[in-house]
Parts: sequence; C-alpha cells; structure tokens
Amino acid sequence: MAPHLIRLMSPEDRARYGAIPDTVPAPRLDPQPLRKPDKFERDEQRQFANWLLLQNSEGRKIPFSWHATDSRSKATPGGSCQC
Repeated sequence: MAPHLIRLMSPEDRARYGAIPDTVPAPRLDPQPLRKPDKFERDEQRQFANWLLLQNSEGRKIPFSWHATDSRSKATPGGSCQC
C-alpha cells in the first residue's frame, strides 16, 4: 500500500489491513519552484508570448496570461489577461 495512504489510515485500519507504518517521509508539495527554468525554456515561453501578442495585434482575439517564469505566480483566478 502506498505510504501516503497509510498515513491517512486510523491505527485500527492499519492493524486490520496489515499496513506497516510509514517509514519514508511523504513528498512535500512546495508551491515555490525548486529551480529556475533554464534559458532555453524561458526563451521559448517569451517567443510564444510575443507570437500571441502579434496574433492579437492582427485582429485575432487569443486570450493569454504572461507571468514571470522564475518565481511563484501572482495570478488570481478571473484576473485580467492580455486579450
């Protein structure tokens, strides 16, 4: 049984199903990126955002949101976009 599920079980259920206690720490879900995206990825995202801006300047309406790639996003659901 997966360790993250065993942690959620009561002691009685662990004994009933023969689940051994969790000996490996559960992975931590970190909201911050652990690494800065490499230069190639940042350049590719920048080029794509510029392409979208070009499409929108030619009359197309492609909504998108562009945020920094090296830090946690400050975007909120329903926030403004480059429409």
